[in-house]
Amino acid sequence: MFKLLLIIFFTLPSISYSFNAKKCDQGAGRSFLFGSLMSTTSFISSTGDCAMIGQTEHDQKLFLAINLEHVKLDSARGGGEFLKSYIHLGKLSEQEEELSIFKQIQKNYAFIFKDDDINAIYLRIKSIHG
Repeated sequence: MFKLLLIIFFTLPSISYSFNAKKCDQGAGRSFLFGSLMSTTSFISSTGDCAMIGQTEHDQKLFLAINLEHVKLDSARGGGEFLKSYIHLGKLSEQEEELSIFKQIQKNYAFIFKDDDINAIYLRIKSIHG
């Protein structure tokens, strides 16, 4: 049983396409075993584009699902902590851009929040601020 778990642990990341191996440089020039080990630990324990944690789209959708009513309220106001947190999950840091996005979301409130479909809301906001 232990051998089966080890095999799964080392091979699953190699075949699961959980990250972009070229972009994340996982396994390049490494042995199969070492490359798989690095892939597994990097995917499970790291944040960022090459990890299970820190995927921008997933984080933003999860944030919307948990805080939708607060994000709607902040959007109607043209700003607020929940909307700011949502925008920052998208890795936007410039204050001028942030204010511009707040205004765009407020201006397009009816379009963005015409239903409570989290995926649709995410895509509508993304279409506004790209």
